[in-house]
Amino acid sequence: NAPSRNVFSVYGGYEGRIGKHQIQLNGRNDHYSDFGDQGSFYAGYGYYLTSAVKLLASVSNAFRAPTFNELYYPYYGQPNLQPERAKSAEVGVQVETASAGLLRVTAFETRYNDLIVSALQPNGLYLAQNVNKAKVQGIEASWRASLWGTDVGASVTFQNPLDETNNTQLLRRARRHASFDVGRNFGNWRFGGEWLVSSARLDSGSRTLGGYGIVNLNARYNIDKQWFVAARVENLFDKNYQLAYPYNTQGRAGFITLGWRQK
Repeated sequence: NAPSRNVFSVYGGYEGRIGKHQIQLNGRNDHYSDFGDQGSFYAGYGYYLTSAVKLLASVSNAFRAPTFNELYYPYYGQPNLQPERAKSAEVGVQVETASAGLLRVTAFETRYNDLIVSALQPNGLYLAQNVNKAKVQGIEASWRASLWGTDVGASVTFQNPLDETNNTQLLRRARRHASFDVGRNFGNWRFGGEWLVSSARLDSGSRTLGGYGIVNLNARYNIDKQWFVAARVENLFDKNYQLAYPYNTQGRAGFITLGWRQK
């Protein structure tokens, strides 16, 4: 039987602006009953070249304890699995104007020690295991604006997820992602949609999982200032794709929500 786990966390942060300088500092400590004290931090800095143009930079680290499935699930978990640790750095520029909206371009790098992955073994079983060293480098661009009363947004990511142990692409991680979303209000109604796109990714056994593009639609009606009803259709065209072999993803699905929010 799996043992129990208790986690006690303490978190603190500061965010402020001094003249042209913007600062964000966050610190956190998690005490795990099975892994002890684990600290993490985030330090971000922004500098306004002009009122519309801001330079960005940040550094951070992260810790992820293995889940109980990764540790103890029959024929998959590994009780000696090590926690995953990561260090990240990012630099970029942000431009915001009333006419063109908000544009951000960033370059990033994340380095992992003991990255937790699911790997195919010679006996045909998948086992949780650690990758000694891995890194993901890339560039990301995003844009948000309001055009003729319609909210629009787009983003694209180009990255190189690398297993440094054997200098190969990390499994189940695509090199390219993109998205586009649109939404507009009509009185108490709001209608919107999004298009999510991903390139192919490698999987265990020298498999390649194909790229895909899926479309989601959503609608919302505000009954009054507190009550609303919403509807969502996911994977509108019933795209058949996989993120991990041999597990199929959800086909076309519809959801209706009745909600209440406090004012």
